[in-house]
Amino acid sequence: MKKLPINNYIYRNRLLWLLSLLLVSSCSLLNSPSQIKSPDPIYWPAKPNKPVIQYLGEFRNSGDLKITQSLWRRFVELFAGEKDTHLVKPMAVVTDSQGVIYVADPGARGVHRFDQLNQSYALILQKDDRPLPSPVALLLDNQSNLIISDSKLAALYKVNKGETVAKKFITEAQFKQPTGLAAGNNNFYVVDTTEHKIFNLNFNGQLINQFGHRGIADGEFNYPTMLTLSNNQLLVADSLNFRIQRLDSHGKFINKFGKQGDATGYHSRPKGIATDKDQNIYVVDGLFHTVQIFDNAGNFLMNFGEQGQAAGQFWLPTGISIDPQQTIYIADSYNQRIQMFRFLGAEQ
Repeated sequence: MKKLPINNYIYRNRLLWLLSLLLVSSCSLLNSPSQIKSPDPIYWPAKPNKPVIQYLGEFRNSGDLKITQSLWRRFVELFAGEKDTHLVKPMAVVTDSQGVIYVADPGARGVHRFDQLNQSYALILQKDDRPLPSPVALLLDNQSNLIISDSKLAALYKVNKGETVAKKFITEAQFKQPTGLAAGNNNFYVVDTTEHKIFNLNFNGQLINQFGHRGIADGEFNYPTMLTLSNNQLLVADSLNFRIQRLDSHGKFINKFGKQGDATGYHSRPKGIATDKDQNIYVVDGLFHTVQIFDNAGNFLMNFGEQGQAAGQFWLPTGISIDPQQTIYIADSYNQRIQMFRFLGAEQ
């Protein structure tokens, strides 16, 4: 029998040893209990008041979501290098109906895609692994395709459902700093922060309308950031006017609420904005490190969260989204995590 050269012999034995180790570690991982401890219930407001918001947990990487790589993928990554799935500076988050969670992360220069159903993770980049240097907002169109605004590239990008490569979304609009996104039935809205303007486009990229300019009057903006669409009305975080403006779908001013201040009910740096099933309005305030809740008329109801790193605390939070199950996702930017809560409403 022909003997193997000594180098090949050593390589083969090392390979077999690595495969054995990988099989053992894979089995132990699959059979071991979750390493994420279930948190004690945390509610806002505190007892004995009726609870409205419940803390559910957080995630920082694919492991926290119980996403485990296949045996072959883990074997490949032993040699090619493991992909880092950790959040670095999450700015926005959105989920689809199949349980896929997307997180815009300028720190990672891309968008994380966590697919819990199919147990897969990917960092969405452009073709040839070119980065998305500043993804700041996300939306899903009516076909569950992902649209990304990149403020540094001054452009929108589209990721077809089930894919992981971002392609430039060609539109008739010219952007300088696209940020907030909000989806309608057959169209969507884009905030251009430095232009103090909002563009209305259809999902083919055709420009329907544009409105707004810099100012302090009703319907004018001063560095607007995020927005959401609720009951066919736009709610816009008019950040440096320290207020929320409500516009109709054509950009006509309806009303506003909020002003600058350092107490609850006021605004310091309003960013992410969303509504729940009862049409309550959630405003993430980055400098207050909290989420304030207002009723549909703009009256302050309550807030949850404070500055810190513990469960339910924030450090410069930014984006927010609320899914149909009333799960609230908050991009807790400088804590490098997404925190999850639930609106209990009339259920309790």
